[in-house]
Amino acid sequence: MVDIGIGDVGLHAGNLQLGDVGGPSGGMMFALGIYDKLTPGELTGGNSIAGTGTIDGSGLVGPIGGIQQKMFGAQRAGAKFFLAPKDNCS
Repeated sequence: MVDIGIGDVGLHAGNLQLGDVGGPSGGMMFALGIYDKLTPGELTGGNSIAGTGTIDGSGLVGPIGGIQQKMFGAQRAGAKFFLAPKDNCS
């Protein structure tokens, strides 16, 4: 159950069931999962998408460690796309 209150705005989203999203480096995917659940249509277009990245209160995505291992794990799990923080891309 998720209850969020920001200023005069309140949100009750029920059980979001965002799967294996967790930990600080899952912030970006957690935020995208919430956005996907709260908006009409399918955000991924039916594609299997994985990703990583911290996210702060203003929405800025930050870099993470161990990105190569996360990318290999996502590929083994069947993800066709991997979203990564800009600072992790060279």
